[in-house]
Amino acid sequence: MKVLLINEGSLSDFEVLSLMQERKEQRLHKSAMVAYAERNWMDHKVLKFLTQSHSHCSTLSSSSIQDFLKELEQADLPALTSAEKLQFINHLPTELVDIHLIIEDCAGRFSETQVDELIRIVERTLAAELLERRNADAQAEDTAEAEAEE
Repeated sequence: MKVLLINEGSLSDFEVLSLMQERKEQRLHKSAMVAYAERNWMDHKVLKFLTQSHSHCSTLSSSSIQDFLKELEQADLPALTSAEKLQFINHLPTELVDIHLIIEDCAGRFSETQVDELIRIVERTLAAELLERRNADAQAEDTAEAEAEE
């Protein structure tokens, strides 16, 4: 086997999850081979990690990512690097501190209103489903507390 291109590009967690799910589907149609037991175990662990609650890539879709990138281009904001865009897709920052951790020299490159606009773009596109889940969980928790008080 020969490596043709080294570090051709970075993959988002969503892309890795999609690839791993495709491989899992392909494996289900083939007979299980003992020779690939270690690879199958690693695939299982990666899938488990990416679908757990601390990784939000399972809430994304390719259309939400495309919408995010399109809105970034259309917004009157300074350009983000490819690595910063990738981090936005992987981490879904919805808080000011998250934005400052992702963007290098955020205070120098972006004003407060521009950072707020970035957060709104993420909330509208990437984190919409995640925020709906959080709101539903909070309402369920409030309901449970109210019932416990009665």
